[in-house]
Amino acid sequence: MIRLTSNLKSISVIFSNFVIPISLIIGGIWTLNTFSKRKEEAALLVKIENIKSLYSTDRHEFFLHIEVIINNTGNRDLDLLYQNATIKVFKFNPENNGSLTLMNQNTGLVSHSSLYTGRIRPKDEQKMPYLIEIEGPGIYFVEFSIDVDMKKYYKGIFKPDQGPEIKTWVDGTFIKADKRDFK
Repeated sequence: MIRLTSNLKSISVIFSNFVIPISLIIGGIWTLNTFSKRKEEAALLVKIENIKSLYSTDRHEFFLHIEVIINNTGNRDLDLLYQNATIKVFKFNPENNGSLTLMNQNTGLVSHSSLYTGRIRPKDEQKMPYLIEIEGPGIYFVEFSIDVDMKKYYKGIFKPDQGPEIKTWVDGTFIKADKRDFK
């Protein structure tokens, strides 16, 4: 009986010395495979929506109320550089031949600061309202852009001199601010 017990002990020691390294190798391969398929992405969807024309009867000023919506469509948190978020408005003059001529660049406010700071999580949405003074009725092009510092996200993937440093997301749209639209 004693001999049988010592044989079982030696067999179990051999078995455990064999199984533990193999299970560690299989676990490491599984982990590497799982994380290589994960493919984290930094992606945004920037949309300009809900543009309204406003008129101040007290001071006879025209405004555009613009709402910018930022959606994190990727699968990782993003720290946006809100201090670099810009909204620009360009006024165009329609010509007789149907084309548009640029009248004024940066009409209204060019905003380089925002009330928003911090992180936007995956599948989250951030709404940013802007109120911009314009010259009056006419055709305008509104453009919004925001930067993301990509070095932070590509740190482990690229060498320091590879990959994009700053990635900019942009949206733009035309609006016809008609006298009837101003309220």
